[in-house]
Amino acid sequence: MLTGYTESADGGVECTDKKIYEKQKGVIMDLLKQAVKGVFVKDGFVRISLPVRVFEGRSTLDRILDGWRMAPTYLPKAAVCTDPVARMKWVITFAISGLYCMLTHLKPFNPLLGETLEGGFEDGTRIYCEHTSHHPAITNFYVLGANDL
Repeated sequence: MLTGYTESADGGVECTDKKIYEKQKGVIMDLLKQAVKGVFVKDGFVRISLPVRVFEGRSTLDRILDGWRMAPTYLPKAAVCTDPVARMKWVITFAISGLYCMLTHLKPFNPLLGETLEGGFEDGTRIYCEHTSHHPAITNFYVLGANDL
């Protein structure tokens, strides 16, 4: 579950964090105001944008690094595993654990075309990302494991 939210008895999700609530309050009205203005101009609804307060202070490239956070834990085990089924289990474990690390209620900023990011983990694993296309959004990444794994 997301931090600052709880599941209600009817299956819905309720915001329990006052800071998050204050940040998100009024977003729908901002969007409706932009939509009404858009009806009267030639661009219509094309120019509607989200208010900056709903964005995380990082870009999508940073969010990709979050997804790779568990790589040093699970991928070396998959690399040395000789059984293909067991290797696939380690890779799936890595993928699912990375999804959990990427959950947040805030939207990351879209990276600029050509934006790059280099990161590393404590075990020596390195990751390189580059945003290569905006429409459709394509980010390429290259991961080098510790000890050439």
